[in-house]
Amino acid sequence: MSVRRAPRRFRAGALFPISNIVLGTAFFVGMVAVDVFGVAVGFMDASSTSERVWCIVALVMSLVGYAIALGWLCLGINAARPIRMDAERLYLPTIDLRRGVTHTAVPLVEIAGVELVFRSTPRNGRWQLSIIRMHGKNLASDSLTSARGAKRGPAGTRASQVAEEIRRSLPSRTLG
Repeated sequence: MSVRRAPRRFRAGALFPISNIVLGTAFFVGMVAVDVFGVAVGFMDASSTSERVWCIVALVMSLVGYAIALGWLCLGINAARPIRMDAERLYLPTIDLRRGVTHTAVPLVEIAGVELVFRSTPRNGRWQLSIIRMHGKNLASDSLTSARGAKRGPAGTRASQVAEEIRRSLPSRTLG
C-alpha cells in the first residue's frame, strides 16, 4: 500500500534567478542598441567597402551577444521556477528548444539519491541540486541553489534543508 503524498513545491533563493534575468535583459537591450545605432545607421552611412565589412562584423558580434543574453535569460527563468513533487514524480523545471518551458518528470522510484554538488563557473560558483537516478544518469536543477562557497559547504542553508526534505520524501528502499 502506497502512502498518499500531497503535491509540494520546493524553491530556495531568489538572488541567482534575479541576477541572471537582469543580466540577460540588460544584454538584450545593449545588443539592440548596438544593432540599431552601430550596425543599421553605420551600414547606411558607410561609403567604402571596409566600413560595410566592419558593420557586418558588428552584426555577427551582436548575434553572439544575443546568444549569451538568451543563455542568461533561460538560466534565470529556469532557476526562478520551483521544483514540484507529487506522490509519483519529481518535476524539475527545464527549457527545451522543441517543447519550450516545461518540466522533466522523474519517477520517485528511479531516484537513488539527492545531493547538493558544487558547480564552479567563471561568473559564480554555487551549490546546485543533483538528482542521482538508479540507471546512473544524473539530473541537475538551478531551481535549488546556494551561493555559499565551496570551502564552507551548503550545510544550514535553505537549499540544504530543502534537499534533505526531498530526500526524506523519497520512497523507502528497505527490503523485507
